[in-house]
Amino acid sequence: MTEECEYCGGKFNNRQSLLNHQNTVQYCQKYRYILFKCELCGFTTKGIKNIDEHRKLCTKENTAKVIEVVSVDKLQNLLAVERVKSLVWRKLLEDNTNIKVSDIITEDKDVIQIQNLNSSNNMTILIEECLRNTDCKLVINKKEEDSNVTHKKNTYRSFVDEDINSELVNSTDLVDDVQVESDTINYLEVIDEFDVLFEKLLQSRTYNKILDEIRIKRNSIIKYMHIDKYIELIQNHIEKMEKIFSIDKKYPAKKTQSMVSRGLYPLEIRLTQCGCYVDSHLEVDEIEKLFFVLKLSIENNKEFVPYSNDKLCGYFYNYGLALFPIEKLVDIFMFNLNGYHSVIYLPLNKSLDDDPYSFYILDKVNKDKKYWNMDCRLDDVSTGMVNNILPYMINMFRSIYKHIFGDNNFRIDYSSKCQITECDCEQLLQNIILLSNSKQFCKFLQQKVRKFATYKPRDTDKFNLKGDDPLQRKQFHEKDNDSVDVLKQLFDNISTEESVDFYRSRIT
Repeated sequence: MTEECEYCGGKFNNRQSLLNHQNTVQYCQKYRYILFKCELCGFTTKGIKNIDEHRKLCTKENTAKVIEVVSVDKLQNLLAVERVKSLVWRKLLEDNTNIKVSDIITEDKDVIQIQNLNSSNNMTILIEECLRNTDCKLVINKKEEDSNVTHKKNTYRSFVDEDINSELVNSTDLVDDVQVESDTINYLEVIDEFDVLFEKLLQSRTYNKILDEIRIKRNSIIKYMHIDKYIELIQNHIEKMEKIFSIDKKYPAKKTQSMVSRGLYPLEIRLTQCGCYVDSHLEVDEIEKLFFVLKLSIENNKEFVPYSNDKLCGYFYNYGLALFPIEKLVDIFMFNLNGYHSVIYLPLNKSLDDDPYSFYILDKVNKDKKYWNMDCRLDDVSTGMVNNILPYMINMFRSIYKHIFGDNNFRIDYSSKCQITECDCEQLLQNIILLSNSKQFCKFLQQKVRKFATYKPRDTDKFNLKGDDPLQRKQFHEKDNDSVDVLKQLFDNISTEESVDFYRSRIT
């Protein structure tokens, strides 16, 4: 559900993004109680960005068009008219040509596929509804031999892996209102430009402008890189900046750190734990950009691939755990956008809604046959995720906390220290609490798999078991909540009583 800022009218995907915006963005805090009015046309609005956008368009001649407000009823009427017109055009097309719309456009659940029958490059367009049903994804697939060609205007960018220094992911852009982005960036050319900029940094006596240019150029290619490769690039740049300022220019450590921080965005400081955590304030657009990058890091295979716990958990090993609810990360990491899921739910008659058990993981694929092994109540998958991701999150929390306070001693008011403790640590803590309650987390995964990966078996599907396991059922329902013991691992000197109070304060 889209959230709107009451102060500036900004739109955000979720409540957390809205709160981060209201707590950190200066223009929202500074102008939240000010109403802007255009003296040319009388247009009024909240938010300095809104009046700035209006200013670019406003003249006395076009004012009526700019500020025209269309009611929902009018939009619905317009949509009804367009539907009728489309039916008329379809009828005329099929009656007067040999073209059948059903041969060009096919629908399957949430996917619409448009095949260009006359295209020499065999282009296929897929329109997919995202998991949360909030965005629309447009995917253009071309033949492999055309994958290295730079797309022209009105096509989405796609990238291919080339070498270790330019490893990218095949990707698509998510855009609002299906706006096609036509700007293109030559990734390799940007990488080459960094060497020139660092040489200028070494030779120059003024640094701010060059550091800003390095930071902006690096940030411009984040959308086209795997998250791990982007972090490697940041670390490489940090090493170069530290060498220039501390060794070549012999600056003291404090000034070197200040210069390096100038060359980094707050998100990059978090990803590398470099610079001063306390002074960095993360903007909402940086958070959304990281989520986009995490989506690009996923291999959405176009065929069934056996389940790998290590591969699934590997997607979670990044700073996204401190910025996004794990529920949101599970949506993009666990489920294949093309429908080729390796974890599925089979709706058997004896698998009850309040206690479903018939979950399966793909063990192997042999030619056209798929072999599925039952994971009763999804216990193995959830346990594997808890055992791998939970220690990673605990270590991340302790690392951030120590970076800020210099130790891991428990402070009851630690979250009020800065934006990172208030937002990042608290989001990470909520994810830790969810995974520390293994039974609750397993039930959460069950709901997700049933929602997104309920499977209709075919003759080529082979299932090893169909019945419930009474012993596993008994053990599952007797699972304990280990949240209090897990929270004690976050701090060095927290008592059991303090841990219980701390846990209760975070779940109420």
